[in-house]
Amino acid sequence: MTPVMRSAPPTIDATPLDPTCALAQRRLWEYLDGELTSAESLEVGNHFDHCPRCGPHAVFARRLLDRIAAIRPQQPAVTGLKERIARLVTGSPQEEKHG
Repeated sequence: MTPVMRSAPPTIDATPLDPTCALAQRRLWEYLDGELTSAESLEVGNHFDHCPRCGPHAVFARRLLDRIAAIRPQQPAVTGLKERIARLVTGSPQEEKHG
């Protein structure tokens, strides 16, 4: 069995965030999901790499996502699932079922 890397969640600091930290923390999940532009990703990543307050949050979140990815079943989605979800989200009518 592979050893599990354990890390405690970062401690909560009650002092107000400076604007740079606040922006980086708001963009954390977009950053980790690769949804930022290259320039935004570089800026946010540099902040997490050098900020003693924000860095531990980013490390913890990355480890959390990595752990979830390692334990979730790697099965393809049920046929048509994406289309059904898209119809529900957009409010499009359902396909007629042919019997």
